[in-house]
Amino acid sequence: MSATVDHVASAVPAAVREEGTSYLDRGHGVIPWLFSLDHKRIGVMYLAGTGVFFLLGTVLALVVRSQLLHPGLRLVEPGTFDRLFTLHGIVMVFLVLLPAIPAGLGNFLVPLMLGARNMALPRLNLAGFHLYLLGGGLLLAAIITGGVDTGWSFETPYALTATSSVALAILGAVSLAGSALATAITFMVTIHTRRPRGMTWFRMPPLLWALHSASAVIVVAAPLLGSSLLLLLVDRLSGAGLLDPAAGGDPVLFAQMFWFAAHPVIYVALLPALGVAAEIVVTFSGRPLAGARTVALSFTALAACTFLGWGTHLLAGAQSDLASVSSSALASLAAVPLALVLFNLAATLRGGGVRLEIPMVYALVSLGMVAVAAVSGLLLANLATGTHLLGTAFEVGHLHYTVLGVVFAAFLAGLHYWWPKVFGRMWSRKAAVFAGRVLFIGFNLAFFTQFLLGGRGVPRRLFTYGDPPHTHYTLQWTSTMGTYLMAGALAIVFLYLRATFKRPRTAGSNPWGGTTMEWAAASPPVTDNFAEPPLAGTGSEEAGVAGGGGSP
Repeated sequence: MSATVDHVASAVPAAVREEGTSYLDRGHGVIPWLFSLDHKRIGVMYLAGTGVFFLLGTVLALVVRSQLLHPGLRLVEPGTFDRLFTLHGIVMVFLVLLPAIPAGLGNFLVPLMLGARNMALPRLNLAGFHLYLLGGGLLLAAIITGGVDTGWSFETPYALTATSSVALAILGAVSLAGSALATAITFMVTIHTRRPRGMTWFRMPPLLWALHSASAVIVVAAPLLGSSLLLLLVDRLSGAGLLDPAAGGDPVLFAQMFWFAAHPVIYVALLPALGVAAEIVVTFSGRPLAGARTVALSFTALAACTFLGWGTHLLAGAQSDLASVSSSALASLAAVPLALVLFNLAATLRGGGVRLEIPMVYALVSLGMVAVAAVSGLLLANLATGTHLLGTAFEVGHLHYTVLGVVFAAFLAGLHYWWPKVFGRMWSRKAAVFAGRVLFIGFNLAFFTQFLLGGRGVPRRLFTYGDPPHTHYTLQWTSTMGTYLMAGALAIVFLYLRATFKRPRTAGSNPWGGTTMEWAAASPPVTDNFAEPPLAGTGSEEAGVAGGGGSP
């Protein structure tokens, strides 16, 4: 077999024009959707849910940034401010970051990319979505009943005695961890059991590799995350004092357990983002993925490395010096497989006939932001710099370059790329170009300034600061203006995507010239995906399922 792994379906014939009812038209109303076992409907519901909660998280962020627009401003009270940034973090991490690409786009695409009719465990997949709704409902209940002010990481020992709705928020987070676990198990079983004959591991599309690697991390980390949160809840409700230093407990125990699970859960979101970017780079460069075997193995190595860096969150006195040195060294290892992925994607672009369509631009932005996120992450992981930067606005900048700059940009790339396949409609290119430019400018104004503020020692979760001409004023004002620009750009994205539903379904089955098997289905696909299985789905050894010149 060739060392270069090519996409599955260059040998797949032109898009199969299925006869049948679109999955969108098979049963209308809330109940048929909420209890559908169709992976495509479940994926669309996840996309809708993440969109709603992203709107909520954005509103919370706008209020937080507006409080810092001017020194001494009292737009909200300090206690309310604490609740706002805590809920912003919980909503964005657990309700948006984790499910956006894997549960949303992944649910829709995995069986289609395998040439399968559905997920291997459709009921477990649906149960994962219902747990997502339950978790979201519990977090909304926490907001209504007073909010949470512990920070999204439920800082102990304060979380044990806080009078806010900590218990509801913990139960919501546990439910969302269960949702992620159910989805991860579904993906792994589907990829293991539904691959067509001829699609060996190293002939899978890069997105499937990325989702499989991310799912493996979730299967290990999600139960640990849920267990640590339940330990905190039991200690809070029972008063046992396991985590309370006043009762002889150790709050660092929770911190170690929480970050050992939460660190990989957060950063594993990078894997699906890189998988989406790789798919789009291959399509719009017109070349097979360079060093695809290396990329696939790098995804696996990066997944393993996410478990090594949790100690960097505890450098500030929560562990021994030896543990801090070890954590710093181990966390830096993740840069190696990440660099290999980026180098091979750059090699794919070299010499290709690159088409700068909107999905490709978002994908390139995402890959560019990886470099910023990686360098800032190394500064935080390094003992010489991390001990000074942890707890400052620098950490805010790093997290948002990772979450928004890399993951959300890749999500927007994938959303624009597969939108014609999901709904059969094409969005406005002019509106997308304008929104993308404003979003890029606003994002960097909002969060690059956080690096500068952190370098000056400005703490994160800052409520107010001194009067002008305070040295922080210009940077804080610039960051807030950037946030406003981002919100405006995202509103434009929402409006032009919503406008597509007023257009007929004329996007075509393969508007971008993609080579993976989902493009062999109609747009939007029928309920069973394919009226006739594509060549790779038949198990024919003669189909050359690796495509693009790969040899069996």
